[in-house]
Amino acid sequence: MAKKNKGWDYLNSDDINSMSDGSKDDWGYIDSDGSDSFHGGDGSWGYKNADGSGSFYGGTGDSDSVYDEGDDDADGSSLGEALGTIVGAGIVGAMAAGVKATAEEREREAQREAERREQARINSEKRRAWRKSHRKGIAITILIFIFVVLLLIGYYEIQKLIGILWFNDL
Repeated sequence: MAKKNKGWDYLNSDDINSMSDGSKDDWGYIDSDGSDSFHGGDGSWGYKNADGSGSFYGGTGDSDSVYDEGDDDADGSSLGEALGTIVGAGIVGAMAAGVKATAEEREREAQREAERREQARINSEKRRAWRKSHRKGIAITILIFIFVVLLLIGYYEIQKLIGILWFNDL
């Protein structure tokens, strides 16, 4: 952080005579309620309210020369900062819990998918083993079926011929 200059020090002091360099371009005042104001010859200015809130803007125009009441808190913290920290930590905790839950759900889904694949592999092996052990029985069943179909076709053809031969004899 940038070094605080005499204007900021003046705003945070209780002594109206704290501007010791004697510059005629700098001026400030302190009210009876504790609020004060400062205007520097370099263009800096600032104010501090009785409750401790306020701002100081350095004359260089750099963002590093902008201060607010958080720069000089005696306890190093304010209620707003503490609340912001708590809310931020809560949001981070909620996001971490969400990420963890998502990761756990993906892990469970991957486990279920692996179990499903393993069960499908086991079932495929069982079907293959059953077909292998019953190969002769399946082949015999198919041959018997073909033989029966051929017998039925032959029977039908013979019946047709009997009918034709019977009408020719008349």
